[in-house]
Amino acid sequence: DAFFKKLGVDYLKEIVLPTVQDICNTNRDYEIDPLFISVEKAAENVKVIYSLSYKLLSSILGSKETCPIAFRAIFQILRREVAKKFPSHKRIVVGGFLFLRFICPCLVTPEQLKLISPPTPRARRGLILVSKILQNLANGVDFSGNKEPYM
Repeated sequence: DAFFKKLGVDYLKEIVLPTVQDICNTNRDYEIDPLFISVEKAAENVKVIYSLSYKLLSSILGSKETCPIAFRAIFQILRREVAKKFPSHKRIVVGGFLFLRFICPCLVTPEQLKLISPPTPRARRGLILVSKILQNLANGVDFSGNKEPYM
């Protein structure tokens, strides 16, 4: 974790910071659970969260060339070694590692890398929701609603 954060702080700023700023620079309520807000407002917020998630995912996918070379080497080795024993999991392992250990922690607590000051509770909720979506995508989890129906 420390290796990735130290080596990848500039990369994180490039790919994560614009979305973090989009979320944190508004006073928007990002809640999507209809137990806490109206169904209509939840539906509206879901669209916003998905849009923010898509924007961040597009940024990540378009950043192959700016991803630190050491990261790419580690991911290549990880993918190759996992493919030897679990061929169908080679992409999930790399994606899970990248998101779980690197991108999502920065997204949920951007103040740890001094990207911004601590987010408001509303903004933190938006950051957490975007992180959940990205992590589920990286892990190949279906959005069936079994765990969290509102997701």
